Amino acid sequence: MATKLNQSQANQLRDELHIHLPEMRFLASDKNDVFKTIASDSAFGAANNGVPNFLTTIWTNKVINQVVAKRQFDLVSEDFQQGDFSTTDIKVPTRQFTFKNEAYGNFSRGGQANNNYNWENRQVYVMQNVITYGDREIETMAQAKIDIASDNRESAALGISIDFNNIGFFGKDGMNITGLITNPDNPAAIPAGDNGKGSTSWKDKDPNQIYNDVLNMFVDLSGRNGSNISMTDKMFLLVSPMNMPYLNQVTAQFLKSAKEALMENFPSLEIIPADQYSTGIAQLVLDNVLGQKVVLNAFTYKFRSHGVLRTLSGFEEKVSAGTAGAIVAYPAGVATMTGIGATA
Repeated sequence: MATKLNQSQANQLRDELHIHLPEMRFLASDKNDVFKTIASDSAFGAANNGVPNFLTTIWTNKVINQVVAKRQFDLVSEDFQQGDFSTTDIKVPTRQFTFKNEAYGNFSRGGQANNNYNWENRQVYVMQNVITYGDREIETMAQAKIDIASDNRESAALGISIDFNNIGFFGKDGMNITGLITNPDNPAAIPAGDNGKGSTSWKDKDPNQIYNDVLNMFVDLSGRNGSNISMTDKMFLLVSPMNMPYLNQVTAQFLKSAKEALMENFPSLEIIPADQYSTGIAQLVLDNVLGQKVVLNAFTYKFRSHGVLRTLSGFEEKVSAGTAGAIVAYPAGVATMTGIGATA
């Protein structure tokens, strides 16, 4: 007849046999029979199987993390935090001044100065993620020196930053959220120059032709900004990573690369490879014009934990973030070129 273990016997099984059960029944008459049964089932007398491989296996504490693309939108934009968790829309006032001067007269009321105001509206996209980890999972992963709870939180934060980056470039479909590339107020794109053989792709051009493409983008900016900008101003050249090698190539005819020529003539230029430009476009973006930042990274908050919920044998934690994408505060500071090619 089955015998119910008392607490003392359960503790003894835990301490001597490492059996962790809240309640256990066994059919043997006493614990010694349990030990005898275990012994009789062992591999005594079996043929030699060699050294178990776990004795010759090294388990490292080095974790190989997945490699993900850099988040480059932060490099070309300035953080613009507005509102809080409850915010649904961000309205940004824009100001345009008007004036009319007239010749002075002692009793004249001629001349006028005024301002026109408009409010740009952006919706806020709130994204969420749920982190889960179980009691046993925590203890099991701890054996490998892995803090699964912290790693899961880090993964959630990384996923949010990746989406922030993509929305910064492309906006959010179905919402009034625009990106640096998709902003409808950006000036019209200009085409890349022809290499003389019918191709506009950088892979078919020499360094001088590639340099001239970038120079033409700056000429496009100058046409809208005049003396407010110069070639020494801080600016960003955004291109596909696949086009970066062509900026560094030299030929027998041109011993200087396009990048070297650019850095000589645009000393504050920063060249940024970004996967979002794989459609064969490039953008030249001014950092600011007379102190006005050109691109703003609009958001309500970047990471919020909604608390840890205890479940039956684990934990759940919801996290969220809110973004309004890119606000191109000064579209005249953006030049776009098409047709430079995206792949080798």
